[in-house]
Amino acid sequence: MLDMIKCSTGGAYYARGEWVPADGEASAALAAKGFDAAAVAAAKTGTMAYSILQAHNTSGDAENLKIKFDAMASHDITFVGIIQTARASGLEKFPIPYVLTNCHNSLCAVGGTINEDDHRFGLSAAKKYGGIFVPPHMAVIHQYMRERFAGCGKMILGSDSHTRYGALGTMAIGEGGGELAKQLLGRTYDVARPGVVAIYLTGSLPAGCGPHDVAIALVGKLFKSGYVKNKVMEFVGPGIASLRQDTRNAIDAMTTETTCLSSIWETDEVTRGFYEAHKRPEDYKPLHPGQDAYYDKMITIDLSRMESMIALPFHPSEAVTLRELIRCHAEPYGISCGAAADLRSTVPYTAGVGISQWKVISEFCRTYGGFLPRFAKTGELLATPEQDDGKRIILDSGSPVLNCRIREDHYGVLTEALVIDKRQNVSYSVKNPEMIAKGGQCRRVIYTPGRSTWDAMRYTGEYQIQQSKKEEQAVTVTLPGSFDAFPGDRVTVRLEKLGFTGNYRVAETENRFSAREGAVMIWTLKECG
Repeated sequence: MLDMIKCSTGGAYYARGEWVPADGEASAALAAKGFDAAAVAAAKTGTMAYSILQAHNTSGDAENLKIKFDAMASHDITFVGIIQTARASGLEKFPIPYVLTNCHNSLCAVGGTINEDDHRFGLSAAKKYGGIFVPPHMAVIHQYMRERFAGCGKMILGSDSHTRYGALGTMAIGEGGGELAKQLLGRTYDVARPGVVAIYLTGSLPAGCGPHDVAIALVGKLFKSGYVKNKVMEFVGPGIASLRQDTRNAIDAMTTETTCLSSIWETDEVTRGFYEAHKRPEDYKPLHPGQDAYYDKMITIDLSRMESMIALPFHPSEAVTLRELIRCHAEPYGISCGAAADLRSTVPYTAGVGISQWKVISEFCRTYGGFLPRFAKTGELLATPEQDDGKRIILDSGSPVLNCRIREDHYGVLTEALVIDKRQNVSYSVKNPEMIAKGGQCRRVIYTPGRSTWDAMRYTGEYQIQQSKKEEQAVTVTLPGSFDAFPGDRVTVRLEKLGFTGNYRVAETENRFSAREGAVMIWTLKECG
């Protein structure tokens, strides 16, 4: 199921960009590449993780580390206990930058923050001992640390398990509060030199796949086996270049769930761009493994084969592909996924209380895909855009048309689109005077996902109104017979005497039978876009 991820059974050497398995033939293979026995023996020092760890090791023993970090971070669930423990043990001042954020006790608060006494304590401690206090609702701990304190070759300790900034060249470790209290007292983080596992990325993500698909797949593959437990995951390979910085950050943040100790990535011009964008170009430097680096294990990930993933309750290691989920949990109930539509990302869609299931499906498809759902000839519900197969139904002067009329479908045509920017607490109303004059009363409220300009809000409102008017006019044609057309079929009309010509699609079909009229079909036709 997770065939895009391959795990080695042993160690491997990364020699000048090529992999050499650490087996009985490794020495000869490395010698052929110009590495003598001394270079092979020292290969463990060639990883990025080794260099960073030793740069922060104060023990003088490369195998038994005593780490001192460049900075630390805690949120408002943990910093009170940490600081009180350190105070009880003789704390006089914070020896390194210590960031106190207020983003966990306040995330779900309504009408203010909760545990305000914790926040006041944090502020007073920052003033007394020299910390950095981030007020409630101002920043989330990890993004703050990425933007303000991460740096290539640095190490950060945090009292949150997802303290991971490896994609920015920073080895970060999430630990219990006791370890942070030790750092505040000038003590060290004591640990045996961890093993290093290479994560070799190739290819690029296909459309529809994102960072959490990679992360969930990794956790699903590694967690239960303990493959990377208490080791450092070192991301290398050509696939890194295909990932945006925020994509790398998101994958990196979830490595915690694999049980690894920390992570580190190769850096490049994308990383440099991040530091330059945040006015800290001096914190960038290129990080790459040495000419010959030994890894305890190796994982290869072909990003181009990644699939959409879902984590089932109660841990992200319960990972399944969306394809597998549909096969096991949808198809037995007659639901299948025959095709996928590329839905554009616009405004969030919400369904009102009491709205019908059909209305939810049709409005969702209209909003995000610009199409309406329909039923296939086999009775299946299709929530994908119509495909023109080239087949045409011809209606001309020789066709037995019993009735033809043009009607206006005003249902669903908006009279007003109210665009609201919740961040700036402003709104912009766009009205449809034509429908208002006809007595229409259909209003839609649209919330913008971020800060918007007046022009952008006006355009959004006008676009929504135009989309609602798109299929206002329809033509109904009555003909003898049954089931000669289905929704989605294309019809070429050449009824010149009626002033009715052009290319249309069948939007609806109704088939009737009575003793007086016999079998008749009523087609609702709408112009092809």
